Amino acid sequence: MTDPSVKAGQVRGPKGGHAAAQTLSASSIAKVLGGIDCPARGDDLVSHAKSNGAPEAVIDAIKDFPEREYQSMADVEKGFGKSH
Repeated sequence: MTDPSVKAGQVRGPKGGHAAAQTLSASSIAKVLGGIDCPARGDDLVSHAKSNGAPEAVIDAIKDFPEREYQSMADVEKGFGKSH
C-alpha cells in the first residue's frame, strides 16, 4: 500500500515520518545490490536487495525495473533510470 504522504521518489526511513524520508536514487539501489553477481535478472535483484535489508520502497522500485538480464551495476542503474 502506498503512503500518500510520501512523495514520488522518496522512501520512508526505519522510524517513518517525514523527517526520516530520504530520496530514492541510483546510489541507494546500488548500495543494497552491492556484491550481486551479474548477469542477474529482476528476481535476482529483488532477492539480493531483500537479503541486504532494503526498505520496501527500494524493493518496489527494483520490481518496477524493465524485465531483462542486467550485465553490470551500470546496467542496473540504467534500469533504474528507465523506471523513474
